[in-house]
Amino acid sequence: AGMRLHHPNIVHTYRMDSTGAIYYLVMELVRGISLHELVALRGPLKWPFACDFALQAATALQAAHGLGIIHRDIKPANFLIEQSGDCHILDFGLALIQDSPDDEFSLSMLFGHNCLGTPDYIAPEQSLDSSSVDCRADVYSLGATFYVALTGRVPFPDKTTRDKLEAHRSRTAANVCSIRKEIPAEV
Repeated sequence: AGMRLHHPNIVHTYRMDSTGAIYYLVMELVRGISLHELVALRGPLKWPFACDFALQAATALQAAHGLGIIHRDIKPANFLIEQSGDCHILDFGLALIQDSPDDEFSLSMLFGHNCLGTPDYIAPEQSLDSSSVDCRADVYSLGATFYVALTGRVPFPDKTTRDKLEAHRSRTAANVCSIRKEIPAEV
């Protein structure tokens, strides 16, 4: 999927291959730090920077979705932030390519379609059946990622995977403005 994408905010994938039982991606080199590492090192982002990140990410996802590509693993670790502030989505290894031939290779062929994604960021419908999601699943996961960028914590810090998945289906996360008073309500 990443090989089809040419967008300034998406890390280009040159090749996906294997050597025996080990699968790998050859991707464009982007010098930066993952959003996950950035938040772990510095804490929550200043809200204007977080909003700029979210806008860049949403624009990149819109380009992918326009080509029928659903990422299915949007999370802070899959965003690289350059020193300039530019952000890049990476790792389309679990991507769903809508209307693709059945034989198109992706990592999801290896792992199945039941529940692909990361529990802290997964859309409720994706946790039930990853093969039938659409762009809304990525938008949900981007919202959970934006939440982490603003608060420094995941929306549902439950201990078990099962509890996290259930929380995404049935609960509302704490309001960002109640966690950080300086963030405007419009955000």
